[in-house]
Amino acid sequence: MNKKITTLLASAMLATAFSAGASINAKKGEATLLGASSNYLSVNTETNYGALSFDPTTLSDLKELNPATWTVSNVKTSLGRTLYSFVNKATGLTLSVDPATAIAVDDNNKSQKIANAAPLALGGSASEWVVETVSGKDILVSYIDGENVVYIAQSGSKLYLEKAKKSAISTAAIALSSDQANIPASISLDSDALNTLLHSVKGNSAAIAKMFFGLTMNPETSGNNKNTLTATALHAESDPADRNWVTLQAKDQKIGDEKAYVVVDTAYYDGTETSKFLKFAYDELNADGREEGSYKFKFTYNAQEDELYAQVQKAVYKITKNGGVSDADFAKWVKEENNNSNWVLSDNTSSAKGSQTSVTDKYIYMARLAGTNVLTVNTDETDNNGTLLGKDNVQKTVIKLGTNFSGLTQTTLADGVYMIQYKSTGGNNPEQNNAYALANLAGNFGWAKQADRQDFNHIPAAQWVVTKNGTASTASITIQNREFNDLNETAVGLNKKTVQLYAVKDSKDVFFYNNGVADTLSFIPVKDANNLKVGYRYLTEDSAKVQTYVFNYLHGLALDKYLYTPAGKDSIVRVNENGDKTNFRLEIVVKNDNYGVGDSLVRNVYYVKNGESYLSYDDVAKKYMMKKDTKTPFFLKENNCVDGKHYYALVEAEIVKVYDKDNKEFFIVKDNSEVKARASVGAAESIITYSSDEYTNGVKVSVDDNTLDLLQGSTDDKFNQGNNRELRTSAFAVVTDDSPLYRRFNNVALGESATDACDSLAFVESVRGEYLMDEWNKNLQDKVVNYAGIWNKDKANGKLFFHIDTAWVNRGAGNIKPQYLISAAHVDVPGTPGVPCTYAHNHYDNAGNKVDAAHCSHATPAHAGYHYGKYLVNFSDSAKVYDERIVANPYKLSTNSSVNSSYTRVGFVEAIHMGDSLYVLTNGFEKMAPADLDTAEIIANYKKAKIEHFIVNLTGDKHKNVTWSFRYVNPDKAGNVTEEGADNSFLFESNVYGSAKVNGQTVYDDQYTTVYGNKDEAIAPKENVAWLKMHNGCLVITDKNAKFDNAKTSGDGALVFNVQRMTEDDEFVTSNDEIATEGVSVIAGNGTVTVQGAAGKSVVITNILGKVIAETVLTSDNATISVPAGIVAVAVDGEEAVKAIVK
Repeated sequence: MNKKITTLLASAMLATAFSAGASINAKKGEATLLGASSNYLSVNTETNYGALSFDPTTLSDLKELNPATWTVSNVKTSLGRTLYSFVNKATGLTLSVDPATAIAVDDNNKSQKIANAAPLALGGSASEWVVETVSGKDILVSYIDGENVVYIAQSGSKLYLEKAKKSAISTAAIALSSDQANIPASISLDSDALNTLLHSVKGNSAAIAKMFFGLTMNPETSGNNKNTLTATALHAESDPADRNWVTLQAKDQKIGDEKAYVVVDTAYYDGTETSKFLKFAYDELNADGREEGSYKFKFTYNAQEDELYAQVQKAVYKITKNGGVSDADFAKWVKEENNNSNWVLSDNTSSAKGSQTSVTDKYIYMARLAGTNVLTVNTDETDNNGTLLGKDNVQKTVIKLGTNFSGLTQTTLADGVYMIQYKSTGGNNPEQNNAYALANLAGNFGWAKQADRQDFNHIPAAQWVVTKNGTASTASITIQNREFNDLNETAVGLNKKTVQLYAVKDSKDVFFYNNGVADTLSFIPVKDANNLKVGYRYLTEDSAKVQTYVFNYLHGLALDKYLYTPAGKDSIVRVNENGDKTNFRLEIVVKNDNYGVGDSLVRNVYYVKNGESYLSYDDVAKKYMMKKDTKTPFFLKENNCVDGKHYYALVEAEIVKVYDKDNKEFFIVKDNSEVKARASVGAAESIITYSSDEYTNGVKVSVDDNTLDLLQGSTDDKFNQGNNRELRTSAFAVVTDDSPLYRRFNNVALGESATDACDSLAFVESVRGEYLMDEWNKNLQDKVVNYAGIWNKDKANGKLFFHIDTAWVNRGAGNIKPQYLISAAHVDVPGTPGVPCTYAHNHYDNAGNKVDAAHCSHATPAHAGYHYGKYLVNFSDSAKVYDERIVANPYKLSTNSSVNSSYTRVGFVEAIHMGDSLYVLTNGFEKMAPADLDTAEIIANYKKAKIEHFIVNLTGDKHKNVTWSFRYVNPDKAGNVTEEGADNSFLFESNVYGSAKVNGQTVYDDQYTTVYGNKDEAIAPKENVAWLKMHNGCLVITDKNAKFDNAKTSGDGALVFNVQRMTEDDEFVTSNDEIATEGVSVIAGNGTVTVQGAAGKSVVITNILGKVIAETVLTSDNATISVPAGIVAVAVDGEEAVKAIVK
């Protein structure tokens, strides 16, 4: 009870619905039972140590009596009411509870809360009790304020703490009357009761066999008299015929090499036969001349008085002469025939003159002899003629047995995630010292040491979630394994358990009672417990699509070996001893599987994939292989950690196909998380759940260290004996392959800008040394479409260089797959600053809103600068439009409208690049001079014409038809190049998306139709890829048959390139300097334009502003006209003008 009781009782003791005045009849320091009939309030000392119970109690059994016995530890009066405090005898714990755990009597969800409540255990701030009588029952209540009380209530067999106003105590409250009369005054003790100190010490039979107990007596022996029963610790051994009779081994005594036992001696104190008081001695068991019964003792326990009475089974105390024998003959016989002994019968012949006198079942006591106390046993000749009982007050001897009931200090732990380490200093299970409680891969529990290359901070199965029950500093805790929280287990004795913790003196360790045995533990907080992806290799979807991984094998002798598989169908997978490695993809099968306590942890399930093959077990080869026809799902579960590098076991996952409400299939893991789904198409939705240990089929990947092949191993390791026992678990670091997949033009060693600045490059094909340029072959040119081509360098008169600008590089997946813009005829148009309104008046915009001068309707708006050029594009979107019109398609290799080729052409379009957009010029804007273009006008025009798709958003990881990426053919070598060459050669890669069936799934993307590839493998795809290819002399995009393994060797016509850097003497591609216009060619030169094939025709040349700078009628088919440098438009005989760039 809290300290407010003094003031609160003033109001609490007013008229109520219950009567007051009942009391506890036990006085302070006395023991009592609390209950009614045969039901008594007890404290569990086995399972759920410290929890309360209210059950029928066998009071004659100390194991039941002690936990039900309470000592009144304090009595005080406040405002006329008596407050009691109690301490439990068996545990030494105060009868206290935590009001924070109380359930309100009028709670609408009371039944559910009672069902979910942890076992009611001792510990809390409410520790002072008032007796109230409710409906004839004595109820112990503790006040928590002036209006409310808490009390122990019962629902079925479950006890819980209930809270109510003092006038509304429910009938669920249990009756707890004080009962002293039924505490037994006589309980016979066997050897176990004595050795375990009245069952105050726990232990199995092996432990009890090593236990000793100590006795105290009051009064004690005095003078030079020794008390053999208290001088040393004793160990009791029961008589098999009657366990209530015990022999007493003396711990610190030996008879030669034999154990010494307490025995009633045949000698008397002071060496005379007249004293009548027998001594006690130590001797080997059943020594010659000793009466067997003189070694046997019976102890009776008076639980009311907490004292013992001890009896001796048989004591021999003198030899008396036989009838008809004279005193002289008797004395002679004693001297000559009976070894001169008047107490030990040595002569057992028929001629013996005397016989033994003994007593049975006599009590021991402290007698007075010559002013001193001596320990002796009753005989017919001792006090009261040997009729003394143990409890008689004639020189009464109070015998006590030292117990270990007291000394427990309750404690608790804060909510959190912990590792639990076993502590043993030679007591229970010394072999477990410093071992950790955990579950193995199969979900079986036990204790295991943390290996040198392990870190249990990363392994949820070795972590435990602690929930504090209430707010008290002594509150019990509920413990759950972080991963396998639903499983019952006894090997550790902690999972799903509510336990009371007790402090270890001078230590941060604690202990709890595990089936009655005290286990000392260290609770070690888990580092970074907020990491909910701990324990399993977790990849985002984007990473899984983009990255490839190598599997680095953990071995005690080498850390530089990897999984490797040769190319081909159904290839064996093994650890390669030479260090060769294979790049694998991890394909997510189950994304974000929630598991563990509260479904709070997250993991993925993967297929391990290389090309189109998957890691799976082959039942014929009896080993794992890369198989095209079988997919095996895996968890990557952490098992080891070396210098911060995580190594994972490959554990086969158990997954189940289910269906959502729309009958769309998906997979779930067989664990204890609850998923609402359909078990089959059309079935009713239901909650589907399993046991957490069903997450695997019991198989893990194990490396055969002889052959280095991958075999099947058992997850049932560490703790199980037998054929499945496998102490070692093969583990792999799943390392992101950091080899660059695509070229990024920021290699300073190659003269590139570290900041990704614009560059000027020529692209050189690696086999024939030809250059990317305009299409110079007149037979392959088109009046509408400006194609790209590939020729030798002389064909372009040295005009070979392109402007390279970033589109999506240092953002998102652009860090892995950079996307660039490639342009010819490049013109940088600078921006113009805005001019504020200069009128001195209030400023308004065109909508009538009041604004500042810069935004006034009279202001001249600023215009951002942009880059004009003819940009290299993939014509697949245009090809799609022509296909739908069913007309001759200039954007495909063939223009035959009935039989269109699958190859899409590549060429140039006029566009401007501003910010993150590329504005493809059409609808008349393509005829305008670059300086006259205005993006606001373009946007408005395109919106009105509903052609906004010509404004390409360059942001995002999705590839665009106007951007290009440069796929390394040798990524393992490209990262360290210092000069241009084969090691950093690349393929020109475009987008691969489309609306088509991909791996049986429909992929919808109507804008991009180059190749119907897999959108989930858009980064570093292995097949169905769009690369530049030369087909029949034309530059096209590869079709669905393209495969990386072929393309990187130019095996399927895909072109492999390197770049050449621009020097002062080099010139840009003008796209085209020679332009075909119905048999007429226009060639731009240095300060000139040459028109060929136009004799007799008029030619008009205008500049970028539309001003006529030359106009003439040609007199030859090869006329050269001098014009200023810049972009010019050449119109022949009134035909549509073509543009050229004059140097």
